[in-house]
Amino acid sequence: MAAHGPSEGGTDDTYIVIPTYNERENIVPLIEEIVRLYGVAGPRIVVVDDNSPDGTAAAVVETGARFPNVHAIVRSGTRGYGHACADGMAYAIDRGAAFVITMDADFSHAPESLGPMLEAAREADLVIGSRYTARHGSDVQNWPLSRQWLSRLANRYVNWLTPAGVHDATSGFRCWRADVLRRVLSRRESHAAGYAFLPETLYRAGLEGARITEVGSVYRGRAKGESKMSLAIVIESLWIPLRLRFSRL
Repeated sequence: MAAHGPSEGGTDDTYIVIPTYNERENIVPLIEEIVRLYGVAGPRIVVVDDNSPDGTAAAVVETGARFPNVHAIVRSGTRGYGHACADGMAYAIDRGAAFVITMDADFSHAPESLGPMLEAAREADLVIGSRYTARHGSDVQNWPLSRQWLSRLANRYVNWLTPAGVHDATSGFRCWRADVLRRVLSRRESHAAGYAFLPETLYRAGLEGARITEVGSVYRGRAKGESKMSLAIVIESLWIPLRLRFSRL
């Protein structure tokens, strides 16, 4: 099935940024699934790897002969989801992207939702693939009830401190218009290292007056590999929205 993006030319102006650390088991099957759904000439895929010791980046490079639209960036220095996303976004923008999508490498974000997200981007500056919107397609699968409650509490916390008016403020499955994303990234003095990057950029998108919408998306719990959640990430996720609230005041 070929997917069509917001532009008449298809998806060649769309970049999918996938931050990775120790995702060798998942990343090649994910690339293959995206290409199966949207074609070899579909969205460009940028894997931003934090120098994984399991050889994630090498596995991505090896796909180059089959998939010329796949690019690998190996980061050095401070690791972190937020840093990797920002670097991948900047890479895409610098190469003329019109739309920049972020998604996880572990299949938690459904590749089949990319088409509907790009369609929604015709009328929006930021499209969120939402686990919790009432719209058709929103679902959570293979995730412990404790994690679901923690996720919902985190969303309530973020929306309480930095109200964005969305159901899923912590979703990392997003499609940005590149011109708006460029302004959002330029607003920050520094950005969060971990998953707090998500409410931070959502908040700054609101400051930019961005048109934000959500589409229903299936969220599937990780089947392979280990979660990157840590105490430091949790603390940062509590602190960053609080800091943003005080900066607003």
